[in-house]
Amino acid sequence: MPIIAENGAYIACGGIQLAATPLDRQVVAAVISLFRDNGGETCSSGVVMCGSQAAYVERADEAFLAEVGKYFVELFVVDDLLSVSTDVLKIAVFDFSDASYPLSILQRFRLSHQVVASGPHWVDVVAQNANKGTAVRFQQRRFGTSPAQTIVFGDYVNDLEMLDTADHSFAIANAHAAVLDRARHVAPSLVEHGVITTLRGVFG
Repeated sequence: MPIIAENGAYIACGGIQLAATPLDRQVVAAVISLFRDNGGETCSSGVVMCGSQAAYVERADEAFLAEVGKYFVELFVVDDLLSVSTDVLKIAVFDFSDASYPLSILQRFRLSHQVVASGPHWVDVVAQNANKGTAVRFQQRRFGTSPAQTIVFGDYVNDLEMLDTADHSFAIANAHAAVLDRARHVAPSLVEHGVITTLRGVFG
């Protein structure tokens, strides 16, 4: 099964990398420094540095690791993120309050990078040309698949470009308002297993 990860910055199949769009190391350093300088461990936000094989954090408190652990299976706590030698595909920032604080801190990167909320508490920074829509189109070309043969499901604003790649685009019922406006159809909510329910209906 092909996998699109890190907001479209990483595409793999069968454990083999097909495409990757890493961030410039200077940008990585600048983003990490921003959150170190704005409160460090007393800050409500924590940074996750995402590579192709694992994710890395400096913050090690139990509450933060519990949130991060929901999404990253290979997760390592390190003393210094900038000492880790790996291509960085995404910087993810989690905030215990909501995404508004990291979004405001990261405003300066919006002209040169994708800075997008991926959930009520998460903000992602990826390369300007990396998003889920670009990644889906890569797979469409690879498999010779048309938008008419593509089904996508979205729930948050980092899914907007992906919704434009498919004739059959669904927002789940409890999606962000922008996603509900952009999608052609609405599926039941996540609580109602909307993706599986919809796919069962499509494929009988």
